[in-house]
Amino acid sequence: MGAGGAAVLAGMKSVQAQDQFHAIQAKHYTRLPDAEIAKHIDRAWVRKSLVNDLLDYWVKSSVMPNGFIQENLDRKWQPWGTQREASINGQGRVLFTFAIGYEMSGGDKRYLEAINKSADFLLKMHDDQYGGYYNRTTPDLKVIDDTKGGFQSFAIFSLAHVARVTKNQRYADAAMRVYHELKTKMADGPFISGNFKRDFSGPAPRGAGFGGGGRGNGQAAPGGGAQGRGFQQAPGGHRLDVHMFEAMLGLYEATKSKEVWDTITAEMDVMAKVYDYQIGHLSEGYDADWKPVGNPNANPGHLFEWASLLSHAVELGADSRFIELGNRNLDL
Repeated sequence: MGAGGAAVLAGMKSVQAQDQFHAIQAKHYTRLPDAEIAKHIDRAWVRKSLVNDLLDYWVKSSVMPNGFIQENLDRKWQPWGTQREASINGQGRVLFTFAIGYEMSGGDKRYLEAINKSADFLLKMHDDQYGGYYNRTTPDLKVIDDTKGGFQSFAIFSLAHVARVTKNQRYADAAMRVYHELKTKMADGPFISGNFKRDFSGPAPRGAGFGGGGRGNGQAAPGGGAQGRGFQQAPGGHRLDVHMFEAMLGLYEATKSKEVWDTITAEMDVMAKVYDYQIGHLSEGYDADWKPVGNPNANPGHLFEWASLLSHAVELGADSRFIELGNRNLDL
């Protein structure tokens, strides 16, 4: 089939998908009563286990004086091992947990101090010359990996939630700044995706900025590269990044920016077109013609994440039909 025929077929499938999406009955969803939720989830236990019995120790032990978050700790909460590095993934994700802990604690000053130190360290990982954040640095901010890829989402995500819970506009401005940098330099239609060299002049090897070693500050695990973690994308293709979508939702929550919401809704319009209604799956990797590539079950954790994020998007104002798409993901 020639390129023209492929484009026509893709267009027909897109129209069919849109019809399938609109055929889903729009519903008004209401939150379950607290009494019903309490039958299944012990909130007091969750709060004690995750905050008092765990996160309190991280706040006390992992944040170094300059704000670097040391993730490798032994059973006595002391630094373990010899390799030390900061990644926007590790620094950002732990920073996010501090923000949620601060929110759940009702404003514990210990959390606020840890947040400010850690967020300020993350801000120093920004590449002021070309934009975006260095993927990995040493604890004294010497650059280890200068690629700019999907992990940029964790800078937006963490800074947005820090801004939301602390009401500090400086962090909201920083999150919006990198959103605009990536929107300009990493745009694939409505999506922000790809893995680029430091100056965004061309693609970088996906394993460098997206694989093992970028998640924390220990040694890279075997099979930690892009393929080992279930990410697949054909050359010249497209990718739906679950974490970038998560970051956009967090940024909208923090800023209520119409520009950010327009990005979210444009992404969701594409999701409705490429969703596999036959098996109930939202693929993350596509070829140049938006044909899904890879095994639908390659990353089952993302099936849960997409369901959660689509639900949250509906909470924020998206079409309620996306709840059913998330339900189908869970069924799969």
